[in-house]
Amino acid sequence: MTVKRQLLLFIIFFALILTSLTTGISLLVNVKAIESIRIDRLASISHTASTALSEMIELKKDEVALLSSSWSVQDYLRVLDDVHASDDDLQLAKEGVNDRFHDYIDTLETFNDLVLLDPDGKVVVGYLDSTVNMDLSDNDYFINVVDQVDPFYVFTSQVHNPLTENDNPEIRHLAFSQAVRNPDGELQAVLVAFVETDFISDFTNNVIFAETGISSVIDADNFIICHPEHRFFLSYLTSQKLIDLLQLSKEGTIEPHGIITDDMDGIKRIYYYEVLPDIGMVMLLRQDYYEFSSERNDVLLYTLVAFFISTLLAIFIGYRIAVRFVTPLQKLTQAFSAGRKEGSYKQCDLSIKNEFGEMAANYNAMITNLEAHFKLLEAEKNKNEYASLHDEITGLLNRSAFEREISHLTMQNMPFGIFYLDIDNFNQINYSFGHHIGDALLKAVAERLSSSAVGFDLLARISGDEFLLSKAGSSEDMIRSALVVREEMRTPFILANSTFFVTVSVGISCYPKDATNSHDLISNADIAMARIKEDNKNHYCLYDAKMRHNMERHNRIIDLLKDCIDNGETFFMYQPIFDVETRTILGFESFVRIRNSQMGLLSPREFIPVAEKDYLLMHRLGLFSIRSACRFIARLRSECSFNGYVSINISAIQLQHPDFVSAFIGLMNEYELPHNSVQIEIKETLLLSGVTSALDKIKLLQDNGIMVALDNFDRQISSFKHLLAFPLDSIKFASSFLLVDKGDERLTNINHAIMGLISGFGLKMIASCVESAAEYQFLKENQYTVMQGFYLCKPLMEDNAVQALKEAGQMIPDESPKYS
Repeated sequence: MTVKRQLLLFIIFFALILTSLTTGISLLVNVKAIESIRIDRLASISHTASTALSEMIELKKDEVALLSSSWSVQDYLRVLDDVHASDDDLQLAKEGVNDRFHDYIDTLETFNDLVLLDPDGKVVVGYLDSTVNMDLSDNDYFINVVDQVDPFYVFTSQVHNPLTENDNPEIRHLAFSQAVRNPDGELQAVLVAFVETDFISDFTNNVIFAETGISSVIDADNFIICHPEHRFFLSYLTSQKLIDLLQLSKEGTIEPHGIITDDMDGIKRIYYYEVLPDIGMVMLLRQDYYEFSSERNDVLLYTLVAFFISTLLAIFIGYRIAVRFVTPLQKLTQAFSAGRKEGSYKQCDLSIKNEFGEMAANYNAMITNLEAHFKLLEAEKNKNEYASLHDEITGLLNRSAFEREISHLTMQNMPFGIFYLDIDNFNQINYSFGHHIGDALLKAVAERLSSSAVGFDLLARISGDEFLLSKAGSSEDMIRSALVVREEMRTPFILANSTFFVTVSVGISCYPKDATNSHDLISNADIAMARIKEDNKNHYCLYDAKMRHNMERHNRIIDLLKDCIDNGETFFMYQPIFDVETRTILGFESFVRIRNSQMGLLSPREFIPVAEKDYLLMHRLGLFSIRSACRFIARLRSECSFNGYVSINISAIQLQHPDFVSAFIGLMNEYELPHNSVQIEIKETLLLSGVTSALDKIKLLQDNGIMVALDNFDRQISSFKHLLAFPLDSIKFASSFLLVDKGDERLTNINHAIMGLISGFGLKMIASCVESAAEYQFLKENQYTVMQGFYLCKPLMEDNAVQALKEAGQMIPDESPKYS
């Protein structure tokens, strides 16, 4: 006989003998043990069902807690605490909560009613509009809600929701509440959610076992609120034993689970109960007692028969084969048992030439391979775990690990700050010296931050040249730490025999002042850092809520600019440029404007800097401005026989486009305009920047007859050589440049000398921003006759400008030159 057959018989033998002996002897000695098994089964079913029900209740509690901490509810509480908040702000916050309630119920169908109470028991917001402002302070159902200290309170024993008009006695509810408090522990509001008891009934009705087994739930007022048989629904208990059981559960003088028997309608029944203290209910599992005795007798009979048969077979088989494989089986069993222990790789010492010997050899080979494999897996696991939490270049934490640690810090409710640090002009180092030097610099910066005197609690590199750091303390501590970091970075870095001077921009957000979760804290610090980047870099900035508002407005302007031309939201106004001596209009300066239905009229000072950050967007807006100006001057020449010019402001960003000159001249040719009918205005900073390609394009336009004016000239120009080296047709200066303090005669003389010197270059002088009669008279007395400004005429819409040109002789009276 082979070992395989011997092993099979051996298994059969022991399975039969052990099962039969154990079951038979236990039944013969104590028949009641069978009943105990059934009771254990009943207890297991009851425990599983009650645990599942409790978890369902806990889930509802968690949902209410999450809803109470949602953005809309918290925003309402923040407005409520803000002494400067207006009634409109409060109403808007309430509407946000109401929208959240409707979205939550209509989308998830988790609750059938949601209300928010103030500390006096008054409904502030409700899913049903009819409940708003309802006063529930004297309602027995809600009185405990406001007075409740614990975060959660579950109500039962109520026939219906007092907030609704539904008086159907067969509709009962569970109510969950969440007390919401401010940091000082004062109650601000209570969120209450309602769920019909069908929520429990649907669950308990599915708990079916045996033939007579059912489950039901009883509340604290002796109501049967869940029962598979509808006739018992919402009825009172009639069993005195169950009533006593419920009373003891209220008093807490009874075990949380157990079994009782009772005769109902002449039928003996077994009840297994589970007390659900969180909701003040008791779950009952009921089964008729006769099923227990019937099963016991059947099991006893079958077990006795099986016992005698299996015992005879086991004795016969065991006698034949026991001696043949007990010893090798023991050795294999010991080896397998040892192999089950983690980190144990014990070999099986068995040398026989049969299937057991082959099994032992294969087992030993498997153990050897597993040992090597598990060691490799352990090493790889440690490596992957480290890589998943750390930056590859610097060895610091990565973003996800940092956010996780910050989330843990927020749970400790201690003040701390987040530093969002960016290395200024890091890309120039990568481009100039290569990425290997850039990586080396990142490592050096990380080492310096790690050893900083600040003593940061957490450090992370999240991408490129950006680092995240955290430190416990107040806002003042964060400022001091930022100054220390900036000072430490002043020490140059020596890499590959080269010296690198590094500056950093640091944005700071503080917990809990600026945010209460890791994502918002990091986002706010990033916004503060971006603010520094827009200014002078190499500095720090504390986050302020206005920064996010400005960023969002900036983004809205970007979106608006993409479609403002196509949507007809862009228009132009034209301000006349006068020769006050001849009382004529020499030209018009074109001003672009944007009017949006949501954002209103936007100033060029706000949207032009935004457009200049987008190369293609600025080119498109610039071409649109040039086309509009060409169309306008063509209309003036046609309707008014106007031989003057229109002046257009040109951005340095526009000049970077390779097709700028050809597009500009092409538009003038399209409208058949002489090239001297258009003048471009450039900023003084463009001359000082020395951008050769931009200056070449301006010269090319001037060579084609297009006039060039220098806008906003003042005393701060660095050198007059630019005026000599770069051909200009005119210079525009603010009237206030000459109209200085009369007591400072030296400064007045200097200004006149500067203007005389510029006049000597053969350049036309245009006084802009003439805002008062004093400026106007002063300029006339000093022989500055070409002017523009609000005192003379405000910017006009196109039709008004055409009409003004037709009435040019009446625009500059001697005494009152203002025209509108």
